[in-house]
Amino acid sequence: MPFDLIIFDCDGTLVDSEYLCNRVIADMMAERGLPQYDVEYVLRNFAGLSAPVAFRTIEEQSGRILPPDIIGEYERRANGAMGEHLRFIDGVPETLGILSGKYDVGVGSNGERSTVLLSLRYAGLDRFFPEHAVFTKDMVRNPKPAPDIYLMAARMMGADPPRALVVEDTVAGVRAGKAAGMTVIGLTATYHDKKGHESALRAAGADRVTDRFIHIPALANTENIF
Repeated sequence: MPFDLIIFDCDGTLVDSEYLCNRVIADMMAERGLPQYDVEYVLRNFAGLSAPVAFRTIEEQSGRILPPDIIGEYERRANGAMGEHLRFIDGVPETLGILSGKYDVGVGSNGERSTVLLSLRYAGLDRFFPEHAVFTKDMVRNPKPAPDIYLMAARMMGADPPRALVVEDTVAGVRAGKAAGMTVIGLTATYHDKKGHESALRAAGADRVTDRFIHIPALANTENIF
């Protein structure tokens, strides 16, 4: 067995919340007179990045100063929408049932901790990921694409980075996993342009790319994954 630990991104990898969270950002910007930051733009430019980075970039690009509590508002609105709209990616519970019996598993996310924990709970995935196995951007100095989150996850879960596998759906996440010295599987399950996104993930350094979560056990058990 080539790996001791598998670390999953959350949004867009375990749960289909990437659109939900970016829709909230787009709505908030439209309400503040910045309609150019529509959901398509936000998804294209900010997917995989943390909300503070997204809002800071919007401030720099637009010349507007956003309210000091913008992150708090974002969290409240995103969390409020989860109960109705959040879904897990197809095949996730069944696949995690297989993987969690063979590997240690954890979550490494650029999301706010409260939001990530709520996402996992609403999706019924917290049974696989207790709080001590969930690592978020507010626990480290630098969010993805820096490797900090994944290095912390490996350290706290007792795995050497070369023996850790990362599953990611974004370019920023793939870069983070590779910078941490880990093997990375890219996932395109939630993307309409799967071929285009596969090319982007491979260009970022993904060792393998799949469009279905259920393929991960076979890839994780392959000695020659590179």
